[in-house]
Amino acid sequence: MALIEAPPVDMILFFQKVRKAQQEWAEEISLALTEEQKEKVQTLLSKKEHAWSHELFPFEPTRLRQYGEGILDLLQAMLQREDGSDENNLGTLSSLHKLLKGEEASEFYRLLALGDFEELEQKGLALDIDLPLLHYFIRAMLKPYLLASSKALEETIATRDWREPFCPHCGSEPTLGRLSKEEHGKRYLYCSTCETEWPFRRVVCPFCANEDQYSLPIYYVDEERHYRIEGCNQCKRYLKTVDERYYQKQERLDLYEEDVATVQLDLVAREKGLRQK
Repeated sequence: MALIEAPPVDMILFFQKVRKAQQEWAEEISLALTEEQKEKVQTLLSKKEHAWSHELFPFEPTRLRQYGEGILDLLQAMLQREDGSDENNLGTLSSLHKLLKGEEASEFYRLLALGDFEELEQKGLALDIDLPLLHYFIRAMLKPYLLASSKALEETIATRDWREPFCPHCGSEPTLGRLSKEEHGKRYLYCSTCETEWPFRRVVCPFCANEDQYSLPIYYVDEERHYRIEGCNQCKRYLKTVDERYYQKQERLDLYEEDVATVQLDLVAREKGLRQK
């Protein structure tokens, strides 16, 4: 079954509304670490392992259901603005409704709380739901918890000391890069899963550790020097990056918004033969 199809502007608005809801849900989650848990986190980080785990921050199926149903409602509201003739959208919405609101939805949320992603994929495939769409919903439902746990770990995780190519909080790959204006182009990686940022070396691929500068091309979009695509000819991956040194906006940089708003960079990267995952 195809992915949801909608005008780019509508999709951006949908992502923005989902994020606002996620932030509000995260504020309702109260997480406090004991000293023993903080020590465990420090031990994990010293071993170059990320801090987050189901054991440290257990999920509640009831809350996850609230999030899943809320995100599906936002998606339906966005698509209701269309003429309703797209059979692919209607079929996908019907399958998502069965998965997230149907008679067996409680089992889906139980598995999600346990982190049984293999079984979750099987349930999605049984309803002919495209896996990238299913993965989006899974990440979106977990994000309020990840935002809350990231806030709880602010003082425990010293991101300035982290130099690994994955997020020190949740272990996800970076989704965006930033070159700092104040620090003369110092490179930071950004995780959209939990919105954590950490420093990383400039001339190295964060996906395969390739350090050959001649096989790490950089592409720009015309008239937008503050945006760049950092590619790798070895693994064929790429990272969208915002260069603050050329960024004209005065307001605080929101990397999540920048990731959503730079779809054109993804199209350029694909034309160059580069991919994400």
